[in-house]
Amino acid sequence: FIIDVPDEMEGDTLSRAVNSFGTSVVAVVAGAAGRRLGKVHIHTDSPQAVFDKARSLSRSKSLVKEKAEDMLLQLELADCRDFALANAPRKVAVLGSSGMSLPAELPPALTPTLANLLFMVDDETYEGNDDITPQEFTDIMRREPNAMYTTSAARMGDYLKKIRELLNEAEEVLLVSLPFQISAGTKTAIDGALAQLDEAQRQRVFVWDALAICANLGVLTAKAVKYSSQGLSASEIIEKLEHMRQESGFWVCPPNIDLGIKSGRIPQTPALKCLNSLRLLAVATGVRVPTIAEARASSNAKAERLKLAAVGCGARDKVVAKLRKQMLSVVPKDTPVGFTLQHTGRPDQLAGMIDFIKANFTVKYMLLSYLDPPSLISMGPGTIAVGWFVHTED
Repeated sequence: FIIDVPDEMEGDTLSRAVNSFGTSVVAVVAGAAGRRLGKVHIHTDSPQAVFDKARSLSRSKSLVKEKAEDMLLQLELADCRDFALANAPRKVAVLGSSGMSLPAELPPALTPTLANLLFMVDDETYEGNDDITPQEFTDIMRREPNAMYTTSAARMGDYLKKIRELLNEAEEVLLVSLPFQISAGTKTAIDGALAQLDEAQRQRVFVWDALAICANLGVLTAKAVKYSSQGLSASEIIEKLEHMRQESGFWVCPPNIDLGIKSGRIPQTPALKCLNSLRLLAVATGVRVPTIAEARASSNAKAERLKLAAVGCGARDKVVAKLRKQMLSVVPKDTPVGFTLQHTGRPDQLAGMIDFIKANFTVKYMLLSYLDPPSLISMGPGTIAVGWFVHTED
């Protein structure tokens, strides 16, 4: 983190102030009087407590910059970075899209190729993560709340170009896709790209509709790259991802549905049934999320596996209380679980959630990240999201 510090504070003073929160502490203070900044690096299991302490030390009682990376997740995804295997000729190349939230800790060797979604702010267009990061997009939405924000699926030409490039690098290409029932444009673009390939090329491309969004989609895609590095075929990877998705869930808590209506996403909510969203229009009614057993017993079990639920909007305390109640009723307590937590530029909105998760579940890893721009456009600043995956293997 970086904070503005009092003129009399030096690096060793700042280091001692946070030393009890973790290890590998490095603190540097620099700048002229009245404009001195302190920067701290620390390894800790309690990032929110560190940020709270940092605010208390700051002259303005706020943070200039904050960043929390999950090193346990990095080890989980990279398997201690066996790059000898990861850099070997690939049997399967993985293609995703910039509509997902990838773990920030991913090493380059385990990062998928991405087709770029288009993000529009009034008349200005950004091409996915190449032009703008989720944090930068969030900052724009906070500065310009009255602008028109829209998204467009990655273009057919972009998919075609990257599929052809990957076919030259690997035996097979696995395309991990946004849900087709949410993004019909994505299906149209992918179908158009496949139609441009010859028959031999098409037989080497496998498309998997992930039925997942946000950080959960990112984790599934990262897992696909990891399985690829282990020498699995595309069909074998899909089998593993299907199993992983069955033991997962995702909740999103928007402050309201105004942006969803403005962006045109709310009229599409019947299609969101594929994710068991219970419809964004019903967020204020508090419908209970089905358990894994109930979802599997449903006639639409495959579509309901993700258990995405818009659990509420309005008063933050009431929304978080409802979210915690649903988590206790659905998430396994005695099995290792990996969690994804997302915010829209206000990590403090997740205050207490980390401690709640640690106190009630067996945590495999916990990933904090910004909400991806497509979801942010529909739900707006102030949204929080929580996802989970059961880890019964690797």
